[in-house]
Amino acid sequence: MTKQIKVEDTAVALVHFKNGAMGVIEGSTSVYPGFPTRFEVGGEKGCIGMIDGGFTAWDIEGETEKPFLSAQQGKKQQATPKQ
Repeated sequence: MTKQIKVEDTAVALVHFKNGAMGVIEGSTSVYPGFPTRFEVGGEKGCIGMIDGGFTAWDIEGETEKPFLSAQQGKKQQATPKQ
């Protein structure tokens, strides 16, 4: 669902950290057709992913357990548009 507003509603930021890492933050309120909220963190030792508050990836070098993933959540998922 998009919202009818009369202002810019998209923001993108490139973040530089003291240790040399970089990150990207993106946000919008009216991207058609609307996607679930997604959060991803990736680095040289692994990655963590969430969609709508549920973990979809927990892949950390040297860890064999995925503490926050159920068997269903552990499957690689594609973000699908909200209806």
